[in-house]
Amino acid sequence: DYSDDVDEFTAALAYDGEGFQWVGAEDSLSVGLYYVTRWQHATRSRAHIMDGFFKLRLGPFFAEAEAYFIVGATQALSLRPPVDPDENDWLRMKANVEISSWIARLGVDIMDFRVKLESGYASGDEDPTNENFKARSANPNVRVGLVLYPIVLAEITKARWADNPGMWSEGGVYDSWFFMQSIRYEPLKGLEIIVGFLEAWRDCVDGATISRDRTNAFLGFETDIAVKYHFAGDHAHLGIEGGVLHVGKALKDPMLNMPDDTWTVQVWTAFTP
Repeated sequence: DYSDDVDEFTAALAYDGEGFQWVGAEDSLSVGLYYVTRWQHATRSRAHIMDGFFKLRLGPFFAEAEAYFIVGATQALSLRPPVDPDENDWLRMKANVEISSWIARLGVDIMDFRVKLESGYASGDEDPTNENFKARSANPNVRVGLVLYPIVLAEITKARWADNPGMWSEGGVYDSWFFMQSIRYEPLKGLEIIVGFLEAWRDCVDGATISRDRTNAFLGFETDIAVKYHFAGDHAHLGIEGGVLHVGKALKDPMLNMPDDTWTVQVWTAFTP
């Protein structure tokens, strides 16, 4: 029946151009806008999702960025109290949605080196249970670093919001903004050596994931190193990578004996057709 259906309207506009030869033969420009409106009568929900991006290549230089905003209202958030627990416990008190996130990259290719600067943000919420909801992690497919976001915050959000899987970061950028610098060196065809440095600061103090100590915003400093080898016509891939995170005071829980540093080493292989 229609009582729990969700309706959606999507519109997209994109431009993809190549071979401009402004600076080099491979100069290109891509620009796009994406809009979704989604509603559900059963939970009195309506959301508007707006996304914009661009990718630019000028000779050895490249730049790209994307930002999205989600606004609307809903009575479906399980974090809010029910309107009438005796009648139904799924229709919740109204919440206004105000979510934002962005990422930007700038870099240059020089001989066998690639130098890249990257920054990004995902909005946090000081009280996700009140009438204004702002917390949502960025897409976990956009991987940033090896320790802070994919492991530490992913596990912390899963533990602190055990009964609300929608609040789990799943490895995405969560309630913070970050700055990352990386350099990639390709000494031989198919062999890559990558070194990266990540710094991150919290956006809001939610009292659950992020410490209530408002005087400290620093989440940590991370150093990552990776060696990757691509062979067999670029169909086979092998890599070893590791990272060390020096945990910032914004993540330190005074009730727990948390270490100052945490680390990971990962070995992987893959085959692509």
